[in-house]
Amino acid sequence: RETESDLNPTTPANTEDEAVGWEVAERRRRRKTKLTRKARTERREGIMTKKVEIAIDRSKKKLNAPRRTIIVKKQRDAPSLESEVEAANSGGADGRPSRQSYAKALCSPKTIKRQIREMVDAREEGLQIDGIVPVGVSRGKVVAATHGQSVTLANKLSDAGFMVERERLPDRPLMVKVRRVDRSIKKEELASYLYKQNPWVKDSFPTLRDLQQAFAPSFQMGRRMDADGVPIEDCIWVVKVSEALRKELLKQGKVYINLDTCPITDFTEVTRCFQ
Repeated sequence: RETESDLNPTTPANTEDEAVGWEVAERRRRRKTKLTRKARTERREGIMTKKVEIAIDRSKKKLNAPRRTIIVKKQRDAPSLESEVEAANSGGADGRPSRQSYAKALCSPKTIKRQIREMVDAREEGLQIDGIVPVGVSRGKVVAATHGQSVTLANKLSDAGFMVERERLPDRPLMVKVRRVDRSIKKEELASYLYKQNPWVKDSFPTLRDLQQAFAPSFQMGRRMDADGVPIEDCIWVVKVSEALRKELLKQGKVYINLDTCPITDFTEVTRCFQ
């Protein structure tokens, strides 16, 4: 025999069963979404950490690789007063100085590439040059095929009166972000808090001075006011660290500073202008 709840699907019994089913399904959906979001966040963090490690390895290889590039500079001879007077007096038929006379006496010196070509015979020396790029008015960047040829070329140009120097590659220091640091802590006191409140730091660095050489606070980040205009008491410190200390900080994941637990992450932001 059919009951009333079977005949009428909108009866209270059937409605309660559906409500319970919807609640269970909603809880499952939220739990799955939370797990998916957490996995996605962990995956992004893992990818970012891997990118930082790859960038550090590339920078090391680039800095340690044999240099093939040299910077060549030739002093620019300024025109003397006598040459200006001579150019002014050597006029044309009408007595006024011609453009050719000024150009001959006061023109800029030859290009750095032409000067190098006149001083060095690449054929006789067996040199292989990948390129000569002007840098400014009186400098040029010369790229040789090998490190040995760059040394040979540098010696030849030095003997010919050129000023030769090695190309300086940009070396960005390793930096980490120390989050949730009390804003009242001064820059010079940050290393002291880290040294005295974290036992593993004392095990790695015998003295506070040793830690200060590997841990140098650079600048602060973070908002100073919230949406209601209330001052925010903590900030983010960006710190220059040594390679060994960076690995240990990221391994620990957090440090204790004053009354706060401060998470540690890599500083990978790109310098930007917000104006």
